[in-house]
Amino acid sequence: MKIKTYFLFLALLLGLIFVSGCVPDDSSTLPFNWEVETVSLGLDPAYTVLDVLSGQDPGGLSHIIIPVYSPAPSLGSVRKVKVLAIASSANGAGWTQPNEIPSCGPGPYGLGRANNSLHFLAGSKLRHWRWSNDSQTWEPHGQLISADGPGLLSFAVQGVHNALHIASLSYPVSSGNPSPASSGLDLRYMSILGGIDQSQEVPVSLPITSQRSSAVSLSLWRGGLHCFVVGTITDSAAAQYGRGGVIFYCHRPLESGAWSTPVAIASGMIGSHLDLDWLSEVGAVPGEDFLAVVFRGAELGFLYCHTTKKWSQVFRASGHSALGPNSTQAKSFVAQADSNGIRIAWIDDRFQNSDRSLFNPLGGFPWGDDPDWANNNLFENSFHIAGPLRVDLRSNKAVGISRDNGFVRAVCRMDLNGRPMLAWIGREHVEKSISGSGSSPQLHVADFGDPKK
Repeated sequence: MKIKTYFLFLALLLGLIFVSGCVPDDSSTLPFNWEVETVSLGLDPAYTVLDVLSGQDPGGLSHIIIPVYSPAPSLGSVRKVKVLAIASSANGAGWTQPNEIPSCGPGPYGLGRANNSLHFLAGSKLRHWRWSNDSQTWEPHGQLISADGPGLLSFAVQGVHNALHIASLSYPVSSGNPSPASSGLDLRYMSILGGIDQSQEVPVSLPITSQRSSAVSLSLWRGGLHCFVVGTITDSAAAQYGRGGVIFYCHRPLESGAWSTPVAIASGMIGSHLDLDWLSEVGAVPGEDFLAVVFRGAELGFLYCHTTKKWSQVFRASGHSALGPNSTQAKSFVAQADSNGIRIAWIDDRFQNSDRSLFNPLGGFPWGDDPDWANNNLFENSFHIAGPLRVDLRSNKAVGISRDNGFVRAVCRMDLNGRPMLAWIGREHVEKSISGSGSSPQLHVADFGDPKK
């Protein structure tokens, strides 16, 4: 009898430990207090959002671009991509009705402002649209890469004065159809002057693969262009950089000069105690006296510099991530500089619902193999750069912005009436599946930074 009691007590104790491990640690999380504006996109619940982008035209209107997968018309048929565009009203109050940009197709996608216009680029050959203030529509302007040119895997665009600067990743042209696991990628740069003429530079080969993912970011800081690339190191370069993810950096003066040789500023062997695996997003944050780079892979982190010659260690921004390596979600974070350092908003699943409970520690087993629900949240936090190569993490409190039991697909930063804002696409309520509850994707807009400060 004593033996049975002992084993019963032991089983109960193990069950409590197991369940407690499933409960998120929210000691560093504050309840949300943001005012959120919700805008209907008129989409059926079966639509899947792929990305969200924002930009501002010379007239001051804020534009949001939303690529989506339409529902399959029949079982086994191919889902098509369509791209919705929505803009703020001329008086600054409200939004226009969503309109489709015709014949757009799959991404990647980018927005940039140059030559007194807002430009939208899409696809591996950079199909080009320009916003017309006269017709209030997106007008097609061909494509920037010829049919026999290299197809881009990803790209970033930065508009400066009358030129669009574009950094991209692609397979080497001479390699035909290489194996993603072994081949390096080419980092390419091109500028579109006056919206017409092109100048391209010789691509630089990087020892990274697209087997898992890769991404590039381009930013303007202190009169120069700064480029960051994330990816997974090739097997042949693992001895030099370590296995897993790597962050490369290079720069050039804006007006003239060549790009610096790309250098690794973080990898398995260089300046990182974080898990850099599955790197798939990167974004530059130019501050008044520092340049930071935020990245997302297995973890969300950042590092920064004051002179670009000496980079800080890698700092962890959040230990939670809802976006796995096979996710179709495009943007899981956005960042900006503020008066004290950097401010980051990101998606994670620390409050994810689960079928696991004290009386059901295995969730749906043996009747189901996925006890977790589809909900996640959007959070925000600021990180104070206290001095050279040091960040004050003592007072960090992540703040929840989106509502519980909802789902956030992608987030971006925008300017609206002179204020920095967050724009994200999400659903008000989800259950075990994203679309199963009947909640449609909607646009949500809120202040980026505590509105009470």
